[in-house]
Amino acid sequence: MSASSEPTRPPHAPDAATSLHAALRSRFGHAAFRPGQEKLIRAVLGGRDALGLLPTGGGKSLTYLLPAGLLRGITLVVSPLIALMADQLERARACGLRAEALAGRMRSVEVDRILGQAERRELDLLLLAPERLAGRWRARLEALPTSLLVVDEAHCVVQWGYDFRPDYLALSTFGPRLGVPTLALTATATPPVRAEIERLLGLGDPVRVTRSFDRPNLTWRRARVRDEADRWRRLHRAVRSAAGPVLVYVATRGEAERLAEALIRTGLPTRAYHAGRPPGERAEVQRELLSGGLDRVVCTSAFGMGVDKPDIRRVVHWRPPGSLEMYYQEAGRAGRDGDPSDALLLWHPRDVALLRRRVDDAYPTLWTLAVALARSALNRRRAALEQALASKLGPGGDPDPGRPTEPDGTARALERVSLAGPYGGPSGVVRARRAALQRLGAVRAYLTTRSDLRTTLLAYLGEPL
Repeated sequence: MSASSEPTRPPHAPDAATSLHAALRSRFGHAAFRPGQEKLIRAVLGGRDALGLLPTGGGKSLTYLLPAGLLRGITLVVSPLIALMADQLERARACGLRAEALAGRMRSVEVDRILGQAERRELDLLLLAPERLAGRWRARLEALPTSLLVVDEAHCVVQWGYDFRPDYLALSTFGPRLGVPTLALTATATPPVRAEIERLLGLGDPVRVTRSFDRPNLTWRRARVRDEADRWRRLHRAVRSAAGPVLVYVATRGEAERLAEALIRTGLPTRAYHAGRPPGERAEVQRELLSGGLDRVVCTSAFGMGVDKPDIRRVVHWRPPGSLEMYYQEAGRAGRDGDPSDALLLWHPRDVALLRRRVDDAYPTLWTLAVALARSALNRRRAALEQALASKLGPGGDPDPGRPTEPDGTARALERVSLAGPYGGPSGVVRARRAALQRLGAVRAYLTTRSDLRTTLLAYLGEPL
């Protein structure tokens, strides 16, 4: 269990384990569990932490929705994206659970209303973004009558926690304080990432369930482009020739807008999707794609989780993503129905250099940290001396009113090395940088290998073909 002390409430109803198959039939209409589901469910109902690596479409949501209907307390589900949360909320309510979500920019009165319901045990399941764990509501969340903590898309704790969304790291202290089992779920994680998930979430001797990552119906392809004009020609040809719906993944909002407009100009109706678009518009794009009224979406990584479109025939990456985990997640949204589909990655050596610069910007080197700390110490000493001198000079006697402040690079480095920052000190910065460089090395190897791409991906994910 992730707790440092015994739970103050029974973690589950006495007859929960014997009710599994009855609940599976009555609430979900299934006659049998998919591989791995029952083992995870029995683990958390028995008070054990668990880590589940189930493939996309492998039924991850059932592993917490079913326990939520049997447990006496609330099931808290930490979820990364609003679109995914909306889908999870709909599924929970469809199977008869009393469920709510703390998502997006909700008014304080609405958050207070939902937390009040949870405190009165009027909810079975509560979805929330990781940002809720680091804000003003944390104390009330910790005091809820919780029976199970679920971290969905748990790879995000490692992938985003050290930089993009540091509030994910609040889970390292939040989970243990609840004193209940933690269930971590993801579709993609290498062996080192699995170990890091367990460390960050404080999982104690967890039950581990790992399903195969292999997708035999997917053809993995890559193409080295000569220049940006060649990249566009290859993209256009891939989108135009697809046998069904296509997703094009890009790195920035600007690229999403530009490429969507360019495809439209060639007579291919396309929509752009990214976090900068209004929520209503993003929801409209999802509805059109799911209903079959839209066949082409150019999107950032904000699109995909919770969008269950089984017949996407092709996923194209405009540039390499920052990790093979991300690539597998995004490319794997093709062919969920099991029919032949493919994933195409366009790349140029300059793309790898750009990814390296992003690593250097996000994770300072030891030399950068040392320089930043030394410069900060000198500035503090200078400030102290100036203050002492100014007190002797009297009012208006500032010896150097034009004294410079910390350079931007120094300030960023100090923020990262701060014990209160997202990394938790110098050792955290070193660990995060090393992991980022390893992920980049795996991307570079995938782009240049002469081996079979499917075999290369599976080997990286810890599964020899």
